[in-house]
Amino acid sequence: MADPRTLNEIFFGAMDRNASRPVAMRSKQADRWVDISFAETLERVRCIAAGLRELGVKPGSNVAILSEN
Repeated sequence: MADPRTLNEIFFGAMDRNASRPVAMRSKQADRWVDISFAETLERVRCIAAGLRELGVKPGSNVAILSEN
């Protein structure tokens, strides 16, 4: 397999390689950590992508990511 060249390739490659694992990440909610599955992570990404498309973001558009870490 060729090395990933984009964030999308990195993300979807990780989803494919780790789909059998029970937890993709954890999120702190109300002072406790909640497991987020790979399926839920993929669904959230698809919803965000749909929202960006609704806002008029198209392939090639510039989008910034603001993150705490």
